[in-house]
Amino acid sequence: MSLCSQLYQDEEQIQQCKVEMSALLRARQLCHADSNPAYCVRMAEYTWRHYKDHVLTEVPDIRHATSYPVMCGYQEKLVVPCAKDN
Repeated sequence: MSLCSQLYQDEEQIQQCKVEMSALLRARQLCHADSNPAYCVRMAEYTWRHYKDHVLTEVPDIRHATSYPVMCGYQEKLVVPCAKDN
């Protein structure tokens, strides 16, 4: 996550960047085997924003970024949690 350190100097911003990057990387990993990975990742990004803004009652951290629900199967209209082994 050295990119975050290169982009920011403030420790709080660096930490938040690491959380956001972790959420995105997790979505890309889990969406890899979906029939439409790019759309799956976009929906995961939307879900992450919603999760942060409306579900969490605390500041998001790595723990949240690595456990929020990432869903697959939008194209088939069979939305289910993405398999962890994708």
